Amino acid sequence: KDFIVKISDMGLGKQLLGQSSFGMSTMNNSIGLGMSRNEGSTIAGAGPGSVGWQAPEVMAHRLSPESPLLQDELEASPMGPSMNGRTSRSIDIFSLGCIFFCTVLPGSHPFGEWYEREANIMKNCPTTRALEAVTIDAADLILSMLHRSPRSRPTAKEVVQHPFFWNPLKRL
Repeated sequence: KDFIVKISDMGLGKQLLGQSSFGMSTMNNSIGLGMSRNEGSTIAGAGPGSVGWQAPEVMAHRLSPESPLLQDELEASPMGPSMNGRTSRSIDIFSLGCIFFCTVLPGSHPFGEWYEREANIMKNCPTTRALEAVTIDAADLILSMLHRSPRSRPTAKEVVQHPFFWNPLKRL
């Protein structure tokens, strides 16, 4: 039986006050809470994406917005001046890699338990042993999506064309 998988990014969906982490996961969302733009952007957790699922370049900028970003991070950061389509997509590919990991290994996250995820993302320490036991193709795809360097992550087109998604006939 064929299935069509649909994944939705609700990061910019309607804010449900008191029921979600939306306020902590959107850049400068605290302005409406009586804080200035500068105060809001330095709150722990601020920035696009959910805590523990953000790409390392987003977290690095969130934790130190005044520090200069590396050129690779600048081009892949939604906060950088050269924001373009490839930019945000490489960040989304990272988060999608986390989702794929959790789909292939239910109940698991590639960077560990909730309390260690951000540190492991920043240290580039994904859990690989269980993933490699599933299939080599799954490990290859997901680990490429979780690559530390945004430029080294596959594009969405490269993801869907990966051998992990090939049917048995195409594998021959």
